[in-house]
Parts: sequence; C-alpha cells; structure tokens
Amino acid sequence: MKKHQLFKSLFFLVLVFITLSSNAQITSNQWSGLVGFANYNDMRNGITGGYGGEVVRVSNREDFTRYVGDNTPRVVILEGRLEGTGINRQKDIISVGSNKTIIGAGSGATLYGIGLDINTKENIIIRNLIIFDADPDAIACRNAHHIWVDHCDLSSEHDNTKEDWDGLLDFTIGSSYLTASWNKFHDHDKVSVCNSGTMHYEDNGKIRLTYHHNSFISTTQRNPRVGYGLGHVFNNYYEDISSYCIGTHTQAKVLSENNYFSSNANKPFQQMYSTNSWDASHGEIGESGSYFGKSLGSSAENKPTGTSFNPSAYYIYNNVLDEAAYAKNIIAENAGPKEGIEKEAILWPGNGAIDISCDARLLWGPLENVSKTLIYVGKEPDNLSFEENASSEGTTPGKIQLDENTTYYWRVKTVFADNSEYETPLYCFTTAGNKASKPYPLDGETNPQLREAVAEKAQCGPMTLKWRPAFDAKEYNVYISDPDGALPVHFLGTTTTTSFKPDYLRFGCKYIWRVDVVKADDSVVTGDEWSFSSPTVFVNEGKTEAEDLIRNAYVYKEYSDGSWYKASNNHATVGEAGPGSLNGIWNGPEGKCTMSLTYWNEKSGAAGFYLFVNDELFETWRGDKTSYAMVTHTAAQQVNLKKGDLIRADFYVDGKMRCRIDYINIKVDEISSGISENIYDTPDEKPAPIYDLMGRKVEVLQPGHIYICKGKKFISR
Repeated sequence: MKKHQLFKSLFFLVLVFITLSSNAQITSNQWSGLVGFANYNDMRNGITGGYGGEVVRVSNREDFTRYVGDNTPRVVILEGRLEGTGINRQKDIISVGSNKTIIGAGSGATLYGIGLDINTKENIIIRNLIIFDADPDAIACRNAHHIWVDHCDLSSEHDNTKEDWDGLLDFTIGSSYLTASWNKFHDHDKVSVCNSGTMHYEDNGKIRLTYHHNSFISTTQRNPRVGYGLGHVFNNYYEDISSYCIGTHTQAKVLSENNYFSSNANKPFQQMYSTNSWDASHGEIGESGSYFGKSLGSSAENKPTGTSFNPSAYYIYNNVLDEAAYAKNIIAENAGPKEGIEKEAILWPGNGAIDISCDARLLWGPLENVSKTLIYVGKEPDNLSFEENASSEGTTPGKIQLDENTTYYWRVKTVFADNSEYETPLYCFTTAGNKASKPYPLDGETNPQLREAVAEKAQCGPMTLKWRPAFDAKEYNVYISDPDGALPVHFLGTTTTTSFKPDYLRFGCKYIWRVDVVKADDSVVTGDEWSFSSPTVFVNEGKTEAEDLIRNAYVYKEYSDGSWYKASNNHATVGEAGPGSLNGIWNGPEGKCTMSLTYWNEKSGAAGFYLFVNDELFETWRGDKTSYAMVTHTAAQQVNLKKGDLIRADFYVDGKMRCRIDYINIKVDEISSGISENIYDTPDEKPAPIYDLMGRKVEVLQPGHIYICKGKKFISR
C-alpha cells in the first residue's frame, strides 16, 4: 500500500474512533429541526404546518381520517396502531389536507398497510410515524409543495409482494419543496422517486428536495431518484443497497455531500439514462466530502459529473452539516421515531431560512397542556437572550426587532402544566438586505432563457425576470434598458411580487435592468444594475440546422445515429416533455420569402408548431400523426423579411413521443428594392420619428423624397 493511501486509511479510523467516543454527547437537542428546501419562500413562506389550529389526539381510523383530511390548520397526534382494511392491504390510503402537523405519539405510532396520500396540498409536516407495508405508497405527494417528513420509519416486507413494488416516499406530478430528514428507509425495493418520468411537463423546473440524516438500509434503488429539478442529498447513511443509491436523470442537478456509503452499498451514483450532457435524459451530479466503502468503479454512468448547484442560494445548512465519518453513528442514534417529539415546538422561520422580511413574527406550533413558552434569540449561537416580549402562553406570535441582512439564532423552551420542560433544537435564519437580490437571469448571464414555457400545449412566452425579496419592501419598481444595453433604463412597471414579465426581449442583444425597492414609508432604495446578454445566431437563405439555433424552454440537442430516424448533419433538436423554442436572426436579403420546417413526424404523438417573425405569428399547424417519417411543412403564405428580423419556431409535445426538428429552410422569392410601398399623403398621417437618408430627423416631408422610418425606406407622395 502506498504511503498516502495508508495515511488516508489511518485518518479515517481516527475519525471513526472520535465518533464512537462522542456518541454520549448526542442528545435530542442536536436534532436539526426543519432544514432545506421546505423552508424556501416560493409559493408560500416556508412551512408552519398546523400553526394556529387545535391539537387533537386520535387512536382510531375514523377520527384520524377526519382530522387530517380537511384544509383546516390542525395538529393531529396519533396514538397506537391503525391497520388497513383493504383486501391484501391493496390501495388503502388516507388523504391528507393542507396545513397539517401529523405526529406519532411516543415511538410506536404505526400505520400498518395504510398509506398517506397528499394530492394538490401544501404546508404539511409528518413526524414520528411508522408506516409499514403500505400500497401503493407509504407517503405519496402529487402536485404538492412544502412538505416535511421527519423521524419516520418507512418500510415493507421486501418479499417481492405487490407492496414492495412502489414507493416509500414518492414526490411526483409537479411537486416541489420537500425536506426528508432523520428517517429510516429500509427493507424495500423502490424507495423514493422524485419525478414523474422522463416526459412530464408538470415536473419541469419544480422538483426541489433535501434529504439529510436519513438511513437507507436493505433497499434496492431510488435512494432517492431525482429528475428535472434540484436535489441536495447530504449526511445520509447507505448500507446493503443492491442496485444503486442516488439516481439522477433528465436535467436534474443533484449535490451529494458528506454521505456515508458502506462497502455493501452498490453504485453510490447512477446516471439513469445517458452519460452525454447534450442528451435530454442526462442529469448532473456533484460530489463533496462523502465516504466510500469501495471504489466507484470505472463506468461513467456511476461517477459524478462534477457539476451541480449551490444549495446555499436557497437555505443555510452548514450549521447542521456533519463530517461523513460521523454520519453513521449519529444517524443510528437519532434517526427514526423518538419518544417525546410531540412535545417539541415546530418553529418558524425554519432552521436555515433566508431572506426573512422585517415584519416576520416568530411562530411556534401548538402543543398540549402548555403553561408558558420562553423565547431565546441572539446574533451568536452561544449568546442567546431571553425575549420577554416575544414569549407568551399558547401560540401567540412573538414580535422582535430585526435588523436587515443579519443571521439570528433562536430556540424555544416550553413549560408544561406538570412543570416539565422541552427545549427545541437551535434554529437560525437570515434576514433579507435592503435591496432586491439574487437576480434571474444571473448577473452577467450570456445565454438566458429569453423564451419560457407558459403552458403544456402552447407557444412560449417572454422570460420572467425574478429576484429575492428585500427586507422592508412594500412593492418593487422594475426598469430595463434598450436592447443595446444603453443607459438610462426605462420603467417597466410596479409589482408587489418578486417577478416581472417584460412584453418582448430580443435575441442578440444586451440588457441592463434593476429593481428599486419601495419601502413601507414610500421611500425608495435604488437597486443594483444587473445585465444579461443573449447570443446571436444568424439565419441565412437555405437550410439552417435546428441544433445550431438558439434553444430555449424544454428543447435539447440530440444525436441521430440513423438506427431509428435520420436527420441531416446527424443531429436534431428535441422537445422534451413540453414546449420548446428555436430562435435566430435573419441575415439574408430583404424581400418576400417562403419558410419551411422539417421535422420527424411522430405517429405516437402529434406535435404542435408555430412560426413567428418579430414575435408576430404567421403560421401554425399540427403533426398529422399518420406515420413515422421526416416531413417538411411549408408555410402557406410568404413572409417579408429584412436583416435583423427575429425568426422563431415554437413547438410542443402532444403525447409520449419527443418532438424532433431537423432544420428551417428559407427561400427568398423576391428581393426588395429596399424602398417600402408605404405612402403617406400628409405629415399628420406619418409615424414618428422620420429621418432623411443622411440620418437627420425631419418634421415636414417633401413629395417624391425617400425617407427612413423604423428602419424602413419609403417614398413620400
């Protein structure tokens, strides 16, 4: 063994020894509380669960179903064991409504043969439950958002029965903002799928999830599997994994961080469908700080790609991030159901929440038999002060004075009627600054998505400008420059949200924009200037390959090897699970032109097509769905083109087939003289401004003279 390898091995053994020696110091107060994407302020301001509602204890299915099923804020504490009633426990589920905190009492509250179904709901906390042998899923989230699953034990018999073939925690059909923490996933096949497949428009850009401090033991696959969105998987423990641990595909970006992969954990990483970055099915996975019990191997599909995303843009987590060497023992000691969790107040803002506004009130979920609640807050984790004004009986929100752009630490001590006490973990949150921040597109972006999908089967719309909120904002004034990036910027409009959609953005241009904050007292904070610039791709007479055009929305480059279909230049563009947009700038002569689009006709799913010039629609049609063949559609009408005109082809998928486009072909039928046929009888009827051929602005037109208006020449009568 080489010296550096020996040193590395000895170093790890030292870390393990330290870990074992430190186990006695691990207490419930070191549990993390709510960390991760479920805290993120998008669609709603983090998770409060049953805040503001009553606390009920239930011990039978009728009461449990009734109290968890509506959308009324409520804390439901389950005692004992509920068993499914279906034949062979098949498809026995209980629907969960919004604004719920569901907690198992003690350490043995169990749903046996019963699954929880969360469909089109939000703001739900599930803690301290054992869910065993459920069909189809232990917990199924569909078109749901802001869900926290914590300290649960989820498993099946793992005996190849029907119960073993679906998920323990599935997050599908456009769901977003999930945190799964301190859970035990074990003895199951398909553990946790976080996408709906490779052709689901509803998932695009929505999947956001955090898995931390969970154990995955004696499972097969999907620990988890992530598609389309962002996944942060840190401080998890993997043992006896027969297929793969973390799977990624279809534009997903996943960060694996400080996980512990035992020697019998097969394939820590699995790129599910493609290792080629240009392929629509490819996903990215970055890795940092994990322990691997065995080599990753040489296969590209089982190695990190080296690229991912930065979770710190969404939440703080360094305060709960453990070294990988410690993860095994920390998780073994603290994951799964724990006695007394029902006495722990759930706090808002959540642990690691960012961009908290000045009007935030400290909230804590309702508990049983509370005598008083004591709030401790400070700017240093080891120097908290008792906040007398913020503390009260019950769940009255505590208002404290907050400073902008500051990190606060806090915890809550609950005193119960029997004089017992319970102290929460230490939480932290960061307030917003006095300006709008974190722009989208990123400052300096050179290839922004100027066109974005707005509906599943429709043409694309202009890109939405976005930013993170300011500390004390009543509303925002949005400004943007001319397409050449010249200052000053021009007023776009006012919004109370943190986004704004311009009417029209041109390719091949640079824009400078800013967002000014209008504060509660009507004073204005001028924002920073941000910029983005889009690429220039010229379209000339003849064929322009689709893969060479500017691709926006859900369209990707695909290699055509001729085994199924043959595309020119061996490449096409693929519309994947939703609308796409191809863009270019006309660089041919001015004149009347005929435009055609060549594409692969899909017998299994007809596509929709739109052709635009300067954002004006002049042709739309549908694939005929009659055969698999490369076909050409020629526009029924000619179109007048001049240099600089923006040409755009939008398309969408209808059915389960991808939409493949080969090229655009433009034929110049009649070259223009460069002089418009537009004639203006009197100066009152002319558009302004008007210039002569020397570039001088004119107010009075002379009959028979040539002038320029909006880039076009015309003869004055």
